[in-house]
Amino acid sequence: AGNEYAVIATELARIRRMDRRVIGQKLIEKSQKCVEQKRDRWFGSMPDKVSGASFVFLVSTADREQRMRSLECATLGGKLAMKAQRVIGIATEPVTGGHGFSVDALMVDRDPTIDRETIPQEMQDELLKQFGAPRRAECTEFGGEENGDGTDAP
Repeated sequence: AGNEYAVIATELARIRRMDRRVIGQKLIEKSQKCVEQKRDRWFGSMPDKVSGASFVFLVSTADREQRMRSLECATLGGKLAMKAQRVIGIATEPVTGGHGFSVDALMVDRDPTIDRETIPQEMQDELLKQFGAPRRAECTEFGGEENGDGTDAP
């Protein structure tokens, strides 16, 4: 509604170039798995320490209405897993060469304490099972892994 799409676009613009590369590679990987396994695939992405939002990306072959319902659940699960205040969910059809695809987005911006207090525990447990432990990409602009100090590992 209104200009809230601009908030999502601004948060996406804050993602570091290296993180965008990793996200792009993951979207291609999840797209291939979505098509092969005939089921939705998703992953979370935590920003660097400067940015405010975390992200959940969903790849689905379902129609837009079902894809948005799935995105709501995945975004809430990612929010719980990443203990994030603001999470932006992005849903798309599988990314395949030569074909266009649609993109939908939603944003949840709420104190994580409220989530833990208002969402039934069994639902929290089910949502958390959908995500592994959060971790940041460990690569550099040159494709190598970091030493932990921002320099390339040998």
